[in-house]
Amino acid sequence: MKGEKTMKKRTILRAIRVTALLGVSILVSQARAASGSVSGTVALLQIQSVGTGNNFFTLNSTATVGKCITSSGHVMALFPDDDRGKAMMSTVQAAVLSGKSLTVQVDDKGATSPTYCFVSWIQFQ
Repeated sequence: MKGEKTMKKRTILRAIRVTALLGVSILVSQARAASGSVSGTVALLQIQSVGTGNNFFTLNSTATVGKCITSSGHVMALFPDDDRGKAMMSTVQAAVLSGKSLTVQVDDKGATSPTYCFVSWIQFQ
């Protein structure tokens, strides 16, 4: 019986150590993620079929964010393929028609090589 209690304690301690290590690993990987905002007028809005890829846009800005891929020197901001992405696209289209600037937040999710970055939020100015 005493041997069983000792084994249970060891198993519990091992599980706690693994959980703690996993938590630290997640925090470290999130610390390396780069997110940032870019502001400017719309340089490009590309709407394409689902088979081709996500719709995206770029702003007239030379700012870079982490490992986000650029097109002609501008950060590519991909729309999520959902209702929020459709709302974001409408906001970008309004900015195109009005000539007003946008500020967009993108995140590279801690990528170590160039990656496509999705829009977190858009602010119409």
